[in-house]
Amino acid sequence: MALQRLRRLSTAPPLADGGLLLALRSELNHELTHQSCQVPIVPSDFSLEYNAPRSQDVLLRRRDVCSNEEVVVSALLGPLRFYGEESPSQEVRMKVCVKKPAYGPVVRFDCCVFDRSVNVGGTSSDFNVRGAWYHSSLYKSGIGRKYLGPEYSTLDPKLQQAFKEYLVSRGITTELTNFLVKHLSNKEQGQYVNWLQTLEAAFAKDS
Repeated sequence: MALQRLRRLSTAPPLADGGLLLALRSELNHELTHQSCQVPIVPSDFSLEYNAPRSQDVLLRRRDVCSNEEVVVSALLGPLRFYGEESPSQEVRMKVCVKKPAYGPVVRFDCCVFDRSVNVGGTSSDFNVRGAWYHSSLYKSGIGRKYLGPEYSTLDPKLQQAFKEYLVSRGITTELTNFLVKHLSNKEQGQYVNWLQTLEAAFAKDS
């Protein structure tokens, strides 16, 4: 039987698509088999306000009833980075805006969230602050280029740590960064599966 099958394959005409459809189906089957079933829970202090299926980013909001302060977090996955023989890493790019009541000032932080589970054997993440900007008002616009502050990396390390602790006190905790890492990874995998299914359906029509 095996010999007959080999003879049929050797005499079969070459695939019109060069084997692309078979490759797509193989990749799709692999992704569906390894698709995560875990649905991360949004931290109780935040509400998930934007999570469009075709969009790469998400938006979360947290309001402090007592102070009427508002914290807005937007995040998306950065590109995969390869470092020699190590497993590729992918960090989350996160922006945090802390807005004072009414039309008050806004402080914006650019951060990166990284999954350290590979290094410590757990499921924990952490974040670093890469930039901090102050805006006197969310709606006020000025003329000309204004001074936005120094390069963040040149700030005194104690001041950098104080900025990070300030964000932690505003809800940017491990619970939130864990959610972002898992949720955005699931989101990207789902979008990749949809992309594979669309291509597979398109090429299957021609087969």
